[in-house]
Amino acid sequence: MRRTRALIVLVAFALAGCGGSSAGNSDASPVTSSSATAEASPAATEPVVLTVGEQDTSKNALSAALSVGQSVYVDFFTCGGCGYSWTVDKAPDPAVAAVEQVAQPTPSAPSGGPPVVGAPTTTRLAFKAINGGATSVSIGYHAPGAAKADRVVVLKITVN
Repeated sequence: MRRTRALIVLVAFALAGCGGSSAGNSDASPVTSSSATAEASPAATEPVVLTVGEQDTSKNALSAALSVGQSVYVDFFTCGGCGYSWTVDKAPDPAVAAVEQVAQPTPSAPSGGPPVVGAPTTTRLAFKAINGGATSVSIGYHAPGAAKADRVVVLKITVN
């Protein structure tokens, strides 16, 4: 049992460290600094994809420059069997951006196989640019049943 837990933890760390997007978007690049910024050209319509690993505590401030109508997806990787969850604790200013989607955690799966119980999961939060301006979103990492977040990531959205 101890060996199984150790293997699960090792796999979780390895997968979280990869920083890849489970959405299959080849344009996605992992966030690489504590104050990472993703910028979009004014005509861009493709979503901006940011990733945050469970153990990557340096990424507590993210930002995205978007065009009106464009979306930003933030993929959070977490421990699948731990019960923790990422939630929007402070929504964006509705005049600037809207919460487009809060996806249920999706378990990781080996290539071509079914999801593995206890495997790392991905929670995708999506926000859509509505009008020009700036706003911020607070996203909390909550323990099961906890009201206060153990970790907070702030996403700053600027809409051109």
